[in-house]
This record gives sequence, structure tokens and C-alpha cells, in this order.
Amino acid sequence: MNRTITASLIIVMTALLTGCGRGSDTEQTGSTTAAIDLSVEARKAAAVEAATRHFQETIKDTFLSQPGMTVRGLVRATTQKSAKSAAAALRPEAFNPAASSSAKLELNNGRVIYTLVSQAFDAAAAVIEQGDSRYLVAYEVEAKVTADGELADVVVTHVGEPTRAN
Repeated sequence: MNRTITASLIIVMTALLTGCGRGSDTEQTGSTTAAIDLSVEARKAAAVEAATRHFQETIKDTFLSQPGMTVRGLVRATTQKSAKSAAAALRPEAFNPAASSSAKLELNNGRVIYTLVSQAFDAAAAVIEQGDSRYLVAYEVEAKVTADGELADVVVTHVGEPTRAN
């Protein structure tokens, strides 16, 4: 009789300690948390998206939306030494890959090339987020600018390690 009671107590105590009979933690909270993808491919995709957004906001909407402005005209304005417009910041000689964010436009073998570099702490950084998790990624991207003012042939030349933002 004592052995039966002892065995029953051991089974009950084991069940209580191991959580037997309960649902898993995700079932109890009613939410499932999937792991966030921080692979190199996911970081590259985020960098391409960030560079495209940055190009749209800082070059296409700012300069190419002006009447009569073409991609070639903008490149000419950025490569002239006397350029005093806001486009002067896009000069190849002003490009600083060590800066928190830097961009340039250049004419290379008849193609207009846009290069953007961003550190993880800059507003132009790539963002990977899921739920409450948010990571920032540094990158360097080169892309061809089409005559229509769109990015094509985007190549991520460098992507950094993810930095948790929250």
C-alpha cells in the first residue's frame, strides 16, 4: 500500500514539475512566435529595399520630378565642379564610404551608376522587423539608373551584421 501511494505521488510530482497535461507555452499565451530571418539573403533583400526607398525619396522625388530634368542632366550636374545645388552632395568625389550615409551618381561606360552606403545607426539603414523584434543592417549597394529614373541591376556589395534596435 505504501509503495502504491509513493509511486502515485512520484507520478503526480513528476507531472507537475515537467508540465505534463498542460499545453505548450505558445498554446497558453495564445500566440506563436516564429524566428526572425536574419540570414545573409534576408539582409541583402532588406538592403535592396532600403536603397530603392532612399533613391526614390532623395533623388527621384527631389530632382527627377522637376520639369525638364533627366537622369543624364542630373548626372552632369553632379559631376560639374561648379555645381552649387543640393545635387552636389551626390558628387563622386564627395562620396565617403566611412560616413553614416553617403551616395553618389556617376557615369561609367555610358551607364549611370548609383552607389549608396549606410551604417546601421543611420536613417537609411536596412530594417528587418517582425512583431516586436527590429534589426538594423548596414550595407553598400550599387545599381544602374535607367533613363526612366528607376533602379535596375541592383548589386549588394556589402551587408553588415544585424544590430538589434529594440
